Amino acid sequence: MASVTILSIDGGGVRGIIPATILAFLEDELKNLDGPEARIADYFDIIAGTSTGGLISAMLTTPDGDDPEKRKPLFTAQEVVDFYLKESQHIFPKEQEAPTKLAAKPLNDEDMSGNISIITLLFQWFCFAVEKLGLPTFLLNYLTRFEKAFLLPKYDGKYLRSKIMGLMGVKQLTDTITNVVIPAYDVLRFQPFVFSSRQAKRDESWNFKLSDACISTSAAPTYLPPHPFTNGLNKFCMVDGGLAANNPTLLAIRDAVVNQKKRVLSPDGSLDFSKFIVLSLGTGASGDKSVDVMDPDDWGILAWLGAPSFSSTPIIDALRSANDEMIDVYMSLVIKALGITPIKNYLRIQYPGLDKNDMAFDESDPKHLQHLKELGKELLNKNVTTMNIDKEEYEPVDGQPMTNAEALKDLAARLSAERKSCQGNAVANLWIKNDDDDDDDDYYP
Repeated sequence: MASVTILSIDGGGVRGIIPATILAFLEDELKNLDGPEARIADYFDIIAGTSTGGLISAMLTTPDGDDPEKRKPLFTAQEVVDFYLKESQHIFPKEQEAPTKLAAKPLNDEDMSGNISIITLLFQWFCFAVEKLGLPTFLLNYLTRFEKAFLLPKYDGKYLRSKIMGLMGVKQLTDTITNVVIPAYDVLRFQPFVFSSRQAKRDESWNFKLSDACISTSAAPTYLPPHPFTNGLNKFCMVDGGLAANNPTLLAIRDAVVNQKKRVLSPDGSLDFSKFIVLSLGTGASGDKSVDVMDPDDWGILAWLGAPSFSSTPIIDALRSANDEMIDVYMSLVIKALGITPIKNYLRIQYPGLDKNDMAFDESDPKHLQHLKELGKELLNKNVTTMNIDKEEYEPVDGQPMTNAEALKDLAARLSAERKSCQGNAVANLWIKNDDDDDDDDYYP
């Protein structure tokens, strides 16, 4: 029986260029084997992505046009790289208009719960008092700076939302070329939420627009506004899935276990990981694991939000980093416990030593974006590494010295063989059907 093939892509803002560059290399290898029409989505049962990874997943799996026979994805992997190089400076612009949104809102403006925003009301009256009392102009300037730092997201997100809606249109989760898993976090219910093609196929109420999934998983707190929307009678307000699963590998594996039991479970009901082929791509891990807290007694809300420079947001960075590394630890434990061959069944490609500047979530300078692309190419020539759970650091895989490029070439050959085997058995669309449609109604919360 064919293996279950999974592609997982971490979140990380503009650092999505790094995994996109890796995927461009893999897609070129697949083209060398199977012809110029080969696409990433043709070879994976599940493509999972969080935040920037969710956007990449959607671009690789959204069909271009409405013809169901063609089933050609909207973007090639190289076009995803080009998209980041071209659009990042518009999504995260250096120059923003003066943030006077709160002061411009009507006094009776209501939030999603139907209540008048107290923060907006107080800020408006404060601005009104400053203006009417003729207080120095620098105070008004200070208020706008205060508003930008504390009361508004860093970017308004309008360009990103319009771009995504323009690309995805009205296409829904059930339209994707292969199955996608895209996590987000619902702040109305304070719980993780997973957009899943398979769940959408079994329950129409879960069939969300792809644009809503992409905007939701990309709505990084403090950087971009939450995404409120409705689906049928239900209201949602989503933020970045990285708060719950910045590395969505385990969510993708769970999706396979729930929906493809016959392919991944042994006769005794245990998970047979030898049936999996998993490629997990990171967006880079910081080489500097320390933060100068100076006086710990001063680390209140402002410090965790990045004061005084606000060049980064330590609390968000810590959540993302901890999430990534814990998934690496969990997967290392699984590999060790089950005696799995790391490169054959689970290949994790992560740049382990980015400096502070390279880790920036929203640095959109063209030179920096090109630098990230070069880091992706450099990563191809680095040796495959795995997480040492005792030392909690990345190190070369024992007894298997090979570069990431070599590992990807080997992976391409196996993916090609898997696909040809499926086509030879007249089940070329095996990755689009569910093996088990009779239970697990409580698929996700």
